Amino acid sequence: MEDVKSKECCERTTAKITVAQFLENYVDVTQFLEYCKACPNYDKIWSCPPYSFDAMDFWHKYETLELIGVKVRPDESLRAGTYTREQLGEIYETLVFEEKRKLSVELLAREQEIPGSLFLSAGSCDICPEGCTRTGRQPCRHLDLMRYSVESLGGNVQKAVRNLLHIEIMWPQNGKLPAYFMLVAGLLLPGKSS
Repeated sequence: MEDVKSKECCERTTAKITVAQFLENYVDVTQFLEYCKACPNYDKIWSCPPYSFDAMDFWHKYETLELIGVKVRPDESLRAGTYTREQLGEIYETLVFEEKRKLSVELLAREQEIPGSLFLSAGSCDICPEGCTRTGRQPCRHLDLMRYSVESLGGNVQKAVRNLLHIEIMWPQNGKLPAYFMLVAGLLLPGKSS
């Protein structure tokens, strides 16, 4: 797809919740691991399951989650078209890639400002254009940059976005683009004693 851009672009919404509340209301590691198994990234990208650690133990290292949602709006001219599944995927990647990159850079900077914090990526890792080393069973090239996503750690992003950010996640239907795509990231914050 050429010249796929979003003039209206982005609208950001955030909410803070304790990790304990998030775990109680929005995390089901077993259920979401089954969804992950159906994804082509499962066991092929280091940011995706299966992990060598327990996801619940991972969450328990932090006290607060700042959930960040970014609406990325396609232009009306794009929304007027009807597309194949492959074309919809290309449009999505083109529209959200730059916004995801900007959000990742911003959240990495916030990590550095807040000792003990860790950002959760908006979706799976896409740092290595040549492909992830996990397929060759080699260590991650960029452990300093690779981050897990909320959903890869068992988070129900759709439910959390609806209840905490008061936004419905929209999906393409019948070859048509939604009014917006959602990027959902997070920043895990340590407790005061950490």
